[in-house]
Amino acid sequence: MATEKKFNVYEMVTKQILTTMMAGIIPWRQTYFKKGKKAPYTNRFTGKPYSFLNGMLLGMPGEYATFNQIKEHGGHILKGAKSKFVIYWGEYIPKENKEEAERLEAEGKDTSHLKVKFPKYYKVFSMNDVEGIKNDAEEPAPMQAAEDPTDIADMAIDEYTMAEKVIVEEDDTADPSYDPETDTVTVPPKAAFGFEEDFYASLFGQLIHSTAADKRCARKKELEALKANEATIKEELIAEIGSTMCLQAAGLERHETQEQQAAICQKYIEAMNRDYRLIVTASYGAEKAARMVLGQFAA
Repeated sequence: MATEKKFNVYEMVTKQILTTMMAGIIPWRQTYFKKGKKAPYTNRFTGKPYSFLNGMLLGMPGEYATFNQIKEHGGHILKGAKSKFVIYWGEYIPKENKEEAERLEAEGKDTSHLKVKFPKYYKVFSMNDVEGIKNDAEEPAPMQAAEDPTDIADMAIDEYTMAEKVIVEEDDTADPSYDPETDTVTVPPKAAFGFEEDFYASLFGQLIHSTAADKRCARKKELEALKANEATIKEELIAEIGSTMCLQAAGLERHETQEQQAAICQKYIEAMNRDYRLIVTASYGAEKAARMVLGQFAA
């Protein structure tokens, strides 16, 4: 008798994102957010924004809600409407860590480092597919911000590098890089790029790499690879997504050719097909890293 295949949230998420990428669309380039603006993906009734990864899964910006929330507020879902799924993180203490956790809890100490996170999911519907609920949500007033998005990018970069004592050097003979031993980011000068947005994309990408350090986001495996000047695919994806988040928070667009986009898509498609955990864990790491780099400018 054939055994039923165990449900895998990582596989479900990856296949959803791969479908988008196979169409030639890089989903993390479509998920727009900017500080001071209403979050593009929110729960209609709680007002809470969905994570960057969930934005990629939802695809179309807007308000969403669960079936029960819609029913409780007197609405009904239009016939033929399709639900979307979003994920959230559960956590548990593995059996081998329980004795240590009990000891620390008895001493009133933190046990979070002993917990393991795992993804769970639930389904939501777009409020565009719902009738019977009055749309009385008010658009929040935008925050006062610098007129030039590059001002926001520069301020975020300055605040992060000064606070974390990360050195930034411009060298027109060097490729963009991050040296964990000296905590130094090196990029070509802005004039070397065809678009200034690409300069910031490069710089933000290397700053995201710098968050792998133990005293920051502590991506131990990825940091060791960076020290050997061999970034893992996961770390490259963290830098790619994290850089995009930083650009979008500042209101900067990224200029790229279709050939470059296709190459990026193909590289990550192959890696994601081999490892269903990759896009989920990389997105989680990228969001954590980007919020650290952006500081007060994070959405």
